[in-house]
Amino acid sequence: MGAIVGAALAISWVIYIRTRAVPCPGAVTLEFHPPLADPGKYRIQLTGASATPCDFTVALPLDGSAKEHAITGCGMALQLRTQFQDGQASITGLTFAAAPEHFELHVKRDAEAIYDADLQPKYAPYTTTRAENAHFCGDRALVLPPCLRGSSECAPFPARCSAPGDCAPKQACCLTPEWGRDFGPKAASECSSESSCFAHLGHLGCRADSDCPKDMRCAETSLSADFSPSVLVCQGR
Repeated sequence: MGAIVGAALAISWVIYIRTRAVPCPGAVTLEFHPPLADPGKYRIQLTGASATPCDFTVALPLDGSAKEHAITGCGMALQLRTQFQDGQASITGLTFAAAPEHFELHVKRDAEAIYDADLQPKYAPYTTTRAENAHFCGDRALVLPPCLRGSSECAPFPARCSAPGDCAPKQACCLTPEWGRDFGPKAASECSSESSCFAHLGHLGCRADSDCPKDMRCAETSLSADFSPSVLVCQGR
């Protein structure tokens, strides 16, 4: 009888091992602020997120006919998120199927470092079920890695204009560092109408009070740290 029971238990164990659901790996979503926007070849490396360093490349502009990008050592699901602004694609985020306590992120455009950070995800108190997401289920975390200040993708952004004199007649120089962080360096400064600039909470660039509306003056603010060269903006009197 003992041998029969032992055999039955063994068979049950084999069936359980073969039929049980694979554990959810968890997932970390990285949001890039600013996004990776300038043309070039981006090399993205994740160390400590998987058993071996994860390394892959993607080029901008995106080429829909391109073959699978070179990927080495990842061993986990990866998903890039992109967006289009003025007809140009940029990479805004990356999700990978793992739940490390900490990991290192390195992003280079050609030879220039854009992101270089040691990150510790804070996971949500609830998990994502397999029914909700088959590839990225389990513990989930959202991470906003710091961009390397001074790199070509990050603040301080190049000021493509700094006053109405840099723009066409009846246009203002609109400075919006938040747009630079969301859409890339070129979006941080542009020539537009005053009404359009105010509508998206932009700031009017100026060199003198005469560049501003009558109820405003030209002055320096903390906004100057977001641009190179430094800028002045119109403020209420």
